[in-house]
Amino acid sequence: MTGSLIIAGLGPGAETLVTPEVTAALAAATDIVGYIPYVARIQPRAGLTLHPSDNRVEMDRARAALSMAAAPLLMKFEERVLQPRFAAAAPQREADAITHDGVDVIIAGHGRFGMTVGRVLRAQGYTCVVLDHDSEQVETLRKFGFKVFYGDALRLDL
Repeated sequence: MTGSLIIAGLGPGAETLVTPEVTAALAAATDIVGYIPYVARIQPRAGLTLHPSDNRVEMDRARAALSMAAAPLLMKFEERVLQPRFAAAAPQREADAITHDGVDVIIAGHGRFGMTVGRVLRAQGYTCVVLDHDSEQVETLRKFGFKVFYGDALRLDL
């Protein structure tokens, strides 16, 4: 992962006052966040997203720019630190043998979205089977009479 966050002033002076360093940074930028008239000075190009905003929302603009800069770092932290930690803590078990005879829909995951989709489909008369990778969730759903199987929906062999 490579990248940088550069904070540069684009106004209110004349465009001729922009330094060569800022001009080079703008040419390499993928996102530009700033006050509307200053962002309007930037020529649109492929691979560049402009995020203009009013001068009355400086804090919101700063939050947006910092969150865009922090997102890649947080994603790497989640991938390298959090995922391995929780993957090691979760008990591993074999995937269930899945049967889906007479089932109209297979729901991959019974989180907030999958649960809502399941309710709507069952209310419309569809029969559903749930595939979830959380063994505790699978056991809880079975207690309530759901047809549910343990396994990873990303595995094509399931």
